[in-house]
Order: sequence, then C-alpha cells, then structure tokens
Amino acid sequence: MQEAESGIVRDWAARQRARRMVDALARLQRAMLGGPADPAASQELADLAMGSLDAADPALRATLGAVAVRARVELARLKVAGLRPS
Repeated sequence: MQEAESGIVRDWAARQRARRMVDALARLQRAMLGGPADPAASQELADLAMGSLDAADPALRATLGAVAVRARVELARLKVAGLRPS
C-alpha cells in the first residue's frame, strides 16, 4: 500500500515537472518570436530539464524524458545562436 502511494506521489510530481517544462518551452518560444530570449526563462528550463526523471509509471518516465530532451535541444539552439550563455 505504501509503495503504491509512493508511486502515485512520484508520478504526480513528474507530471507537474513535465507541465512546467512545456510551459517554459512555450514561454521561450513566445520570447523568441517577439524578441530576444528571456535569460530567466531559459535558466528555468535548464534547471527543469537537468533534474531527475523520477516517475513510477514507465510511460510517464519516457514522456518526461522526451520533453527533457526537447528542452535540451532548444537550449542548445539558443547557445549556438549566441542567445544563451554557456
């Protein structure tokens, strides 16, 4: 019972993190379309993308991993374009 509750809590936290990453990606996209990227938004995205992928559900863990990879790709693109410091 306790293990199941632990898995539910981990999955809930993983979903919240994925939502925050998607929101940060959307903010970054809007900033890029409307002008220079916001350093605070890119730093938030970097922090979220580099954290642990702790989810009990394997499908959720895979989805979270895919979102994190997308975030890292966008951050790398900003860096190559000179819009994000190293």
